[in-house]
Amino acid sequence: KDSVVMVEGEANFISEEDYEFYLLGSVLYPMAFLAHVMLAGLFWLLNQPIMILFNLLISLPVFGLGGYLHIRKGKLTSPYILFCLEICGHAVLSTVLMGWEYGWHYNILLSILFPMMCSKLSRWQKIFLVAFPLLSYGLLAVLHTFNIIVNILPNSNQMKYVFISNASSAGFFLTLMLMQYFRATSLAESRSNSLQQKLVSKEREEKESLQQELDEANRMQSALLPLRSPKISWLDMAGASIPASEVGGDFFDYLIDEKTPKIAIADVSGKGLKAAMTAVMANGILNLAAQYKTVPSSIMSDMNNTLSQTMEQDMNVTMVLAQFDIQKKKMILANAGQHAYPLLKRGSSVEPIKAKGLALGMIPSITYRPITVDLQLGDLLLFMTDGITEPRNAEGLMYEESGRFHQVLSALSDELNAEEVVENIIQDVIDHMVDGEERGDDITLVAVKVT
Repeated sequence: KDSVVMVEGEANFISEEDYEFYLLGSVLYPMAFLAHVMLAGLFWLLNQPIMILFNLLISLPVFGLGGYLHIRKGKLTSPYILFCLEICGHAVLSTVLMGWEYGWHYNILLSILFPMMCSKLSRWQKIFLVAFPLLSYGLLAVLHTFNIIVNILPNSNQMKYVFISNASSAGFFLTLMLMQYFRATSLAESRSNSLQQKLVSKEREEKESLQQELDEANRMQSALLPLRSPKISWLDMAGASIPASEVGGDFFDYLIDEKTPKIAIADVSGKGLKAAMTAVMANGILNLAAQYKTVPSSIMSDMNNTLSQTMEQDMNVTMVLAQFDIQKKKMILANAGQHAYPLLKRGSSVEPIKAKGLALGMIPSITYRPITVDLQLGDLLLFMTDGITEPRNAEGLMYEESGRFHQVLSALSDELNAEEVVENIIQDVIDHMVDGEERGDDITLVAVKVT
């Protein structure tokens, strides 16, 4: 059963070796046994009991033991070896009994070709089973040259029938072996082509499935992003997120109320649909926590406790949450594991706001310490993920460590609004990359300008 598989409703053999196994047990053994039965019948008509006994002695043990090993013991090499020795032994003894002219010549090819065409046999088994009939042939040739071989059977016209029977049997087996060998070879090639087509088809289906997953993840990620920036009297806000080639888990959101508007920017670990689904969950928990908590550190603590219980252990969420106090002109900021620190550009100086904390979802019951920043007219605040700071150029330098990021920030005109700032920085990040089309991480940036 293990040697046959179903392909489009038809049985096909997996390999040439399995086909030989089937061929030996289901074709060659029965046909060889039938040939010996016919030969015994011929000897009965010729009144040659010695030859009948000879056929029984050489055929019954080989067919009995070989068939038992083949059927009961599985895919062993013993049946192949026994069959090769039976062919050679039959020819040798035929020569001894009937003479050189009748017993050997027509079986030499059969004795040599069968082991050579069996992939089931090892190299050394093939060498032995080919060398044995060749050496026997040479030995019998020497014996015939010195007239040592004496025919046991009388040399009469009746021997022609024996010769014709044996020659026909050998020719039949030789033709059958060649036909089945070429058929097995053709079948193996066909199975190889079929398997290759299956692999190509499976690879195409996997690519299509992966692309559908990425499209769904991209759609989910895009649905988290705000459709437009909020309008606040003294703050100009704008944000953008460009997904990577493999969708990540970046998102940002505006949590707006009249007195203390908030901005959140987050990066979920991982890629694909799993990261997108985690981002959806984190965004939902963020909005829910913000409804009954007002301080960024408290919102983050609630998020961390919830995500620690619901998120997989190999996942985490880094986030920066900033709250703006309209009356006091202050910003309160908490950071959960985001290494791309927010930046404050005031005039020509650019300084990072280094609030620190552990990423969300890793350890429950963590307290996040906020930082308070006094704001002035004209201040520019930038919130980002590592998709801004870490892209590499052809020399392998990251965007931030190359110094190009701070050069661009220092050169920004004070006349630019928040949206223009976002567009300029993101475009420069893409220009810095080796291949802007094959991004390895999401690019997410939010700009807030104090007006």
